[in-house]
Amino acid sequence: MVDILEIVQNIISKFITKYIKNILVLFIIFISFNNLNGNDNFDVRLKVIIYFDHEIQINTQLKHPYFNKVNKLPKHTSRPVIEITQLKDDLLHLSSPNFTSLTKIGKRISNSKRKELQNAKNALSVRFAYPKDILFSSLKKANKTIYNIAKKYNGLIWDIETKEILTAKQWRKKRLHKDIGKIPLVENHISINTFKKNKKNIAITLGMSKFGQPDILIKDYTITNHQAIKNLLNLISQSLIEGQKVSRNLNIDLNMISNKDFVNRIFQIRKDKNLNISIPIAMGHWEEDFSNNYIIEILFDHIKGKSLKEKQRKLISEIFGLEDEIFEIEYDKIIHKYINSPKQKESEKLNEIDPHNITSLSFN
Repeated sequence: MVDILEIVQNIISKFITKYIKNILVLFIIFISFNNLNGNDNFDVRLKVIIYFDHEIQINTQLKHPYFNKVNKLPKHTSRPVIEITQLKDDLLHLSSPNFTSLTKIGKRISNSKRKELQNAKNALSVRFAYPKDILFSSLKKANKTIYNIAKKYNGLIWDIETKEILTAKQWRKKRLHKDIGKIPLVENHISINTFKKNKKNIAITLGMSKFGQPDILIKDYTITNHQAIKNLLNLISQSLIEGQKVSRNLNIDLNMISNKDFVNRIFQIRKDKNLNISIPIAMGHWEEDFSNNYIIEILFDHIKGKSLKEKQRKLISEIFGLEDEIFEIEYDKIIHKYINSPKQKESEKLNEIDPHNITSLSFN
């Protein structure tokens, strides 16, 4: 009898523990989503470091008509502000990118840029803060300010959030040249990192904090869906900066996206541009070398399928209109042939294959 009572008590105890744990998890998720959406008037931060491979006396008191110069960014601001700090010696060394860590998350930095950063004589830390209600105009002004400094002093720009190293010319082309209209094209301002961890493919956006939005994570996707996964991340990112709220589900409505060129480009196969779909999400797990930002993870549990691979394929097909079964068979053949080609022994070159352009590959 005593044994039965103990068993019952253990069952009840485990049930209560699990119940309380689930309530706490739901509460944390609720609070986190509330923090993301609760106040549209909070300020947004943008930070870069500009490196110089030559000795130069840089004027940190540069005049910036749009931004108010401050010695240190405040915790909150109701106006656009800028903080410029010159880095030398130990501070310069501590601010340098960790190239080994960047490799772990799929970032490839050219040898010439590595050498230039490693041989830098000094640098400028340039940080901005501005209210979210003037986000787009402030971001454009901030990017222009960064470009002007890098061009004037011939510097190399380290984007701390996107983990990119860009010349002034590259910065202008990517951050300034392509945006048309009031709402920017988000893919020009963020990066999508794809890498392997524990033999699983992972994709994550870096830099969404520039828009006061969370970064987006997709775990364990198949290489056959590589380009479609990147398109999905860009689509969700664009939806977020155009007003989509973060909750337990993300609603993707193509009619709400103002940049129709972007929509037409990533929906070349899909004829019907009236897509309206809800995608479940969860709070994502932060890892070393990710941006210091909230992360949301895309879930596929709601889709019927025998495996995660099948569920992802169904969602991608539903969103982009891909004929996945035929596509996957053909693509798998190409991967097999590519790996076994005597001219292509490096398996990591698979990352360079564009799944939407498989006919361009040659094995002669």
